[in-house]
Amino acid sequence: MGSKRLKHFNEVQIMRNGMEKVIGTNGSVEVSLKELQVGQRCTIQIIYTVGKDKIYPGGVIRFTIPFGFTRPQIEMPLKPGYTTAYTEKSGTKVTTKLVKSKWWKRGPDRTKIENVSEHVGTHVWVVVTGSTLVEGDKIILTYGDTSYSDFGAGYACLTTGPVQFDVATDQTGRLEAPYSGFYLTENPPTIMMNPCKATHYEVILQSDIVLGEKYKVHVFARDKYYNLDYFYQGKAVLFVNGAKSEEIVFDKNDCGIKTVYLNATEKGPIVVEAKAIDSDLMGKSNPGITHEKRSNEVHYWGDLHGHTGIQWGRGSGRAYYEYAKEVANLDFCALTDPDAGRYTDNNKTAIKSVSCYMSDEEWESIQKVNKQFYSEGEFVPILGYEYHNDAPGPEFGGDRNVYFDNYDQDILRCVDEGSYTPSELWETMRKNNINAITIPHHTAKKVMPGNWDIHDEEFQRLVEIYSCWGSSECQGCERPIIGGADYEKLSVQYALNKGYRLGFVAGSDTHAGNPGYAHWVFSEHVNSYRGGLTCAITDELSLPSIFSALQKRKVYATTGERIILDFTLNNAQMGEEIPYKENKRRTLEVEVYGTDKIDRIDIISMGNVVFSYKGEGANAKFQWIDNSYLSDGWTYYYVRVIQKDKAMAWSSPIWLS
Repeated sequence: MGSKRLKHFNEVQIMRNGMEKVIGTNGSVEVSLKELQVGQRCTIQIIYTVGKDKIYPGGVIRFTIPFGFTRPQIEMPLKPGYTTAYTEKSGTKVTTKLVKSKWWKRGPDRTKIENVSEHVGTHVWVVVTGSTLVEGDKIILTYGDTSYSDFGAGYACLTTGPVQFDVATDQTGRLEAPYSGFYLTENPPTIMMNPCKATHYEVILQSDIVLGEKYKVHVFARDKYYNLDYFYQGKAVLFVNGAKSEEIVFDKNDCGIKTVYLNATEKGPIVVEAKAIDSDLMGKSNPGITHEKRSNEVHYWGDLHGHTGIQWGRGSGRAYYEYAKEVANLDFCALTDPDAGRYTDNNKTAIKSVSCYMSDEEWESIQKVNKQFYSEGEFVPILGYEYHNDAPGPEFGGDRNVYFDNYDQDILRCVDEGSYTPSELWETMRKNNINAITIPHHTAKKVMPGNWDIHDEEFQRLVEIYSCWGSSECQGCERPIIGGADYEKLSVQYALNKGYRLGFVAGSDTHAGNPGYAHWVFSEHVNSYRGGLTCAITDELSLPSIFSALQKRKVYATTGERIILDFTLNNAQMGEEIPYKENKRRTLEVEVYGTDKIDRIDIISMGNVVFSYKGEGANAKFQWIDNSYLSDGWTYYYVRVIQKDKAMAWSSPIWLS
């Protein structure tokens, strides 16, 4: 945007899957619009102009409508997303077709178009018949065609930022190009998705405040889809615990973000409210706790899971981390684009059928942007990637993210020798003294499920219990996984009951380049659950300190809200393991400061709720004593907070053995 506040916001990053080749002789593409408002009804013409490479009868042009838009359809002129195509070339006809495919289930035969990865959107195939198309001839695809009815229009995606419109060509219809049979055109056009008018404020303040010192308050103007309204201008008044504090003014260079510093004048919880002077916008902050002196137990907030246009999402790496720091106000964050989308068991041929591939150059660009944004005490990026191994064999075990304690580590792909399987990956890291953490995610999801028969106590110390896809906690859990789940042997509780020592984290799994504030499930037009956040409890905001907190499991997960949760068992903290024989009487202490009224707080052990505390307001503090005999000689306890607004938090467990 080039403003003082945001320098890389909405920066375009053309996404390529690393497998389909781009050539400069097969034509060019333009679109009829340069910008749209999120959620807007739209009709878009995508104009393909033939290049030096002719399109012969039987040839196919593949147009891609970005994910997040209403899916294109070709059979119902009176329903949204109606899509047509034509050419003005005399003697030439074109027909459109859609092939039903599942973007997450790709076959090994890449010459079948149903197996071609829908990497950035839904493909529409346009088949040429009659005469040959030569340089300068055009094919026009109309998405959201309203020729017969206004209802035929499509609906734009609900997230801001640049969206790209890819076109690829199969000149002869014989799928002669490598990999998929199609060549991509150069320089795909983009449409900039702009926010709607702001409907509310979001207010964020730091969780730990020191009496007598200044603390930061961030106020964001958000639209009805939770996007930042970076055009917003206005005035608001801040109230601290109900008392009027000061007035703030948003000007055009603020991009809908205002940061102020207030004095901490009283101990205890603080809540800040913002109310617009010239409209009905308002917002209420998360709680912050004012302490008499600085603590070594500070709550830092981060998102460990998100994607960009580098490999499988939108926007650049710089835009991603700027969003995390400035727009989501995160303390730490990881960019986790996938290494390679593997779907076959054969190690030697897997590279030929992946849906994407992280090149060395792309990995180096991720290392570079991590270094660029690291600022001790201000913001901590964590170098990582998604080990995207969804081959059907049981030894592959689904998706997990890999994180390193430095910014120079080489990537270890699931299609590279020595890291074909998680077990090989762990052994390679062990042999080479690589300090890393691997975290499985959406383990209970029917699509791309996990496998709890695969585990390593040294590297796999955490599990992502929640993301915008939903919760993998247990059967019957709140916020069940979108698209279906199999909780019986894939849930987090199942893994805990097997004896695995797993702490809990949450992330967004955003594919829109908006870590810390995602509300969109990849490939769908509708909103999802809000993406999750991880709270790391440690002494300082630095890479070694945050990474150590993750390894020690001194973390907890939320559904995106900054709920303060502290939990101890006989003074042991989250993530610790203590001897049973010295702790037969177990005093569990729980303290919660919520962002809404608390419905209940559950204490869970061995998959069962062993105690439930009924909430009375937004804050809670209680003890529960367990004297029961442990017949198996071990157990675990963790805390689950459920608010009246359905927001949640999960502490990492504490174990006795």
